[in-house]
Amino acid sequence: MRKASWRVRATLLAAAAALLTTAFPAVALAGVGTWTSGGPSGGWVKSIAISPNFAADHTAFAMCYGLYKSTDDGASWTELAVGAPGSPVGLGGPQCIAVSPNFAVDHTIFAGVWGSEGSILKSVNGGTTWIAVGAGLTPLRSVYAMGISPAFAVDRTIFAGTDAGMFRSTNGGASWTEINSGMDEGVSVWSIGVSGGFTTDRTVLAATNGVLFKSTNAGTSWSPIDLGFEYYCAGGLALSPDFRDDGTAFVVLVRWEGPDEISCLYRSTNWGDTWTEMTTTLPEDDMSSVAVSPAFASDQTVLAGGWRRGVSLSTDGGDNWSAASTGLKSGNVSALAPSPAFASDQTVLAGTMAGIFRTQDGAGSWTEANAGVAKMGVGVLAASPGFGSDSTLFAGTEAGLFRSADGASSWQLVGSDVVSSSVQAIAVSPAFGSDHTVFVGTWSDGAFKSTDGGGGWSPVNNGLYDAVNSLVISPNYPSDTTLFCVSASKGYSQGWIYRSTDGGGSWFPRGQWADDLAISPNFASDQTLFAIAGDDIVRTTNGGGDWDTVHSYSQGFNSIAVSPNYAADQTVVADWAMSTDGGTTWGSYAQMAPFSVAFSPDYASDSTMFGGLSSDYWGSGVFRRAAGEDSYREISGNIAGESVGCVAVSPAYATDRTLFAGTWPKGVYSLTIPSDTPTPTGTLALNGGAVYTRSIDIIVNSNVADAQWMRLSEDQAELPLHSWLAYQPAMAYQLWYGDAGYGIPDGTKTVYAQYQNWDGETLDASDTIVLDRSGPKTWAPYRSSVRRFRWATLRYKVTDALSPKATVRIKIKTLRGRLVKTLYLPGRLTNRWLSTRFKCGLRRGTYRFFVYAVDLAGNGQRRLGYNRLTVW
Repeated sequence: MRKASWRVRATLLAAAAALLTTAFPAVALAGVGTWTSGGPSGGWVKSIAISPNFAADHTAFAMCYGLYKSTDDGASWTELAVGAPGSPVGLGGPQCIAVSPNFAVDHTIFAGVWGSEGSILKSVNGGTTWIAVGAGLTPLRSVYAMGISPAFAVDRTIFAGTDAGMFRSTNGGASWTEINSGMDEGVSVWSIGVSGGFTTDRTVLAATNGVLFKSTNAGTSWSPIDLGFEYYCAGGLALSPDFRDDGTAFVVLVRWEGPDEISCLYRSTNWGDTWTEMTTTLPEDDMSSVAVSPAFASDQTVLAGGWRRGVSLSTDGGDNWSAASTGLKSGNVSALAPSPAFASDQTVLAGTMAGIFRTQDGAGSWTEANAGVAKMGVGVLAASPGFGSDSTLFAGTEAGLFRSADGASSWQLVGSDVVSSSVQAIAVSPAFGSDHTVFVGTWSDGAFKSTDGGGGWSPVNNGLYDAVNSLVISPNYPSDTTLFCVSASKGYSQGWIYRSTDGGGSWFPRGQWADDLAISPNFASDQTLFAIAGDDIVRTTNGGGDWDTVHSYSQGFNSIAVSPNYAADQTVVADWAMSTDGGTTWGSYAQMAPFSVAFSPDYASDSTMFGGLSSDYWGSGVFRRAAGEDSYREISGNIAGESVGCVAVSPAYATDRTLFAGTWPKGVYSLTIPSDTPTPTGTLALNGGAVYTRSIDIIVNSNVADAQWMRLSEDQAELPLHSWLAYQPAMAYQLWYGDAGYGIPDGTKTVYAQYQNWDGETLDASDTIVLDRSGPKTWAPYRSSVRRFRWATLRYKVTDALSPKATVRIKIKTLRGRLVKTLYLPGRLTNRWLSTRFKCGLRRGTYRFFVYAVDLAGNGQRRLGYNRLTVW
């Protein structure tokens, strides 16, 4: 099974969660003709901030690929529309949150944004509306952390940690000044701690991607803290509320032991001058976040979050620790936020890879609090071979492995007591109905095996590296117990191919490095596998003993898949390339490069395949290529534009016509493709039926029933080569057909359209419009003379290459240019001499008459004819 779409996102952290094995009725609820989502809920929560007035307003904010707000103590959440009108916000969304200490009065929040010129946003109404306040920040700065003065209501001071060091505002965020004196050039600031006594001690600590820095003059200058060994900061930093008096602070640091990096919690009790590692009963090499009780002076409570082992609790200022993760479904705790009234309400909110969790008994137990939060990134999907009866589907996410027993309508995190890393690959036994066997590959903990459908797991890593990026299972697994995987050091997408012939018990290298694998459905007889190896596709026909390069492309490949009918059709697909002779020769079969490809299990009869796309160039969404089609056409519908990292087809597709898409970061969507839809019928009109246009930009108006897709062209012969687009009643179109190198000539243009329903039935239609961008010319070579109060005759001519008629206005003016009379002459024929008569009551004298014309396309004259009129 193809590895997760985040294989190139090497910054992903390991995720874990507690075991849940609740069963649900096997009822698939995919939407017919529309994509529906059942989760998984949650997502990677990187930051949480609680209102200082939490006891009264019950308000909290959380950052999870967007900014969320809760007004019920964190039980449920609503996503806020974060962004200033017209500002380029949203490249990475909010990264950090800071709430004003005077929030009860000023309702002020700051949001730091990743990679945007509107790097800091401010709201003064609790998050309802926002303005950009990044003046003074270097353009395109990513803001990772913010620290706010406890006297913000008076001093208006706030600090911002960015990928270009530290910035400070002393006017409530209206403008910012760089304050990097003493810091290393190019340092990134991960976390900021502002002393509770800042108004007098002016102390700020900054944890960076290098060392820890301290300032005692409000950030004007900084001093690095030397611990006597090489280290860097991992991000977690927390100061005692009474830091001015007790000098206590905690920070997560990473040090080296030989080649290994060890993540540990350190404490200072002398205002950050020296630090001591907290080792007593605290898990080593697992720290990620830390928080101090607001009542630390009396309760001495500290909470530490780990990458894998959840929450640890100390009630003696950090001397001793105990596990405090009961009910926590993720061991990866990236944020901890105690209630300001922790001494009485014992409430803490925890941000994890699996979402938000809440305790109301001082970390004695935790409950999931993800209502309203659905931002789970899904990188790999695999269905049970018996999906038609058991409706079982597995999803690999950054939080671990999720399982659905109701066709993706609901999800449960499974096996997270053992599988404590993001899942990048899944392989389901072809005999899953009887042996209940599933394998997963993870980002940092190797491979795991379950023989009870995903409930319990055991490592199967003998011979492997840390990461398993791709897994495929022999179609004959019940008898040959054979698997292949790609294994690498943690953080690397490319690794070596390994083979196991004892169900994962032991693994042996096969002498070829790769990114991804695909196995022949006839492996038992043909011993064939294909692999992506950077810019190459390699093949083995002897079970991995030897590998040959069969295709190359300088820009590399994303995915590879083998037809379920490979024995007969010899079809292999890698992105946009296809081979129909078992990989010997290759050609292009599509106009785009899907990030993942999945064949219909009935490909032999329906010739259908699906692609998931996540591309700045091609766009994002889900695409289908069916029998008789020469390109993919989008079927994203209501999820158009979503980043789709993987697609999976129901093994019972012939009857249920169900498709699944794993998105980043909005979970799993499912779709039931309608069948037996009526043949499209209707009409096409250009610009609403207009005869002329003065612009190459027009609107194609379609009134077609039962159409799902459409494509357009001015070359009827090339229409089948154009990509399918989602049907739109009014689609913008630009006329393009003309002589190469000579622009687009005016004249009659025909636009051909083809409409298609879900079953592939089509309707052909066309309409014409005259492109006329050249105005008429008017002529008046003959003078006119008339006796006053008699009939005057004016002769003129309008010439136009494309318009048979024009609206003419003859304006009569004095020699000084004063308009004295206008003759309105609509619908006059062009390209012939005409005359018009009027009874002349003008005063005796000499005048000029001017002939103005507008053709049927609306073009005004480009040559103005005029002459003299004498009245006597």
